[in-house]
Amino acid sequence: MKTFYTERDISDMHARGVTEIEIDDDVVLTDLARDKAIALGLKMKLVSQRSGQPDALPRLAVAGQMQLPPAVVGPASPLPPPPPTPTDLAEQVKSAVIARLGTTAHNDLLDQVIPQVLARLGK
Repeated sequence: MKTFYTERDISDMHARGVTEIEIDDDVVLTDLARDKAIALGLKMKLVSQRSGQPDALPRLAVAGQMQLPPAVVGPASPLPPPPPTPTDLAEQVKSAVIARLGTTAHNDLLDQVIPQVLARLGK
């Protein structure tokens, strides 16, 4: 049985002190629910599949306790991808600049400038 979370469910969980949601293939977050969880700092912990087990409902961490969530119907949404590391982001920017320039003649300069720009942007 799938458990669906909406933005409101996430807000309600946060108000009750939930700090972590265990996610498996039977847990579905709407796009707004995922965004809300990220904005509120809720941890989304990936766990192995529980389908077919008697205790197949996801659990929520509330100040060290575990509790069962409410089941709510909503559209399906995958988990958000992890944010890029600063090194990954710098490499992505460098690749985009090289593609735009059409040359690798300025690699040394790019290696100096891109980390400085990302640092100023707080990335």
